[in-house]
Amino acid sequence: MLLSNRDILEEKRFDNIVIEPFHPELMQPSSYDVTLSCEFLVQRRTHPDYLAFNDVIDPKVDSSNHFQAVTVPKGSAIEIKPDSFILASTHEAIALGANITARCEGKSSLGRLGLQIHSTAGFIDPGFEGTVTLELSNNGTTPILLYPGMKIAQLCFFKLPQPSTILYGSRFAGSHYQNQSGPTASKVHENFKIYDVYPVDEGSTVE
Repeated sequence: MLLSNRDILEEKRFDNIVIEPFHPELMQPSSYDVTLSCEFLVQRRTHPDYLAFNDVIDPKVDSSNHFQAVTVPKGSAIEIKPDSFILASTHEAIALGANITARCEGKSSLGRLGLQIHSTAGFIDPGFEGTVTLELSNNGTTPILLYPGMKIAQLCFFKLPQPSTILYGSRFAGSHYQNQSGPTASKVHENFKIYDVYPVDEGSTVE
């Protein structure tokens, strides 16, 4: 069930939804607007240790060295060029109870400028605590300026019929980003696994 503004405030009252800092004016009819932090990870066009045609990101390998950390001074902006990719973060930290999930969605006004807020990571599991990493890209043809503190996305909250028995951050969930603060690079390499998806040949033996 998607929560209304009244539902969100009620869950917040019992700490089933935590938003810090919280500004009442950012509440929407069925979502809460979140703002852009001043820290960014800007993806390099090419890794400095390789020739451009040999440069590749391998999910099995730590990719954090493909990004450059940037902190934007107060009153300044960061420019995101067309076909660029930047990891950003919400200024707000959130925490979700065992029966609450959330989705991070873009603002339509920014989408009309060509700004995409996330690639695939819009879903937030029950039990998550931390800031939300944003996967920003410019799908337009003109550079876009982004200002720390501006409204960048909105969080929609959902209540599960039953609380989850596997919470994000627990040892059973295999979570990577619990208690993250600021933009966080991919950690897929930490437990990378390839499952066998090929058919077994007749007459062969599987060990």
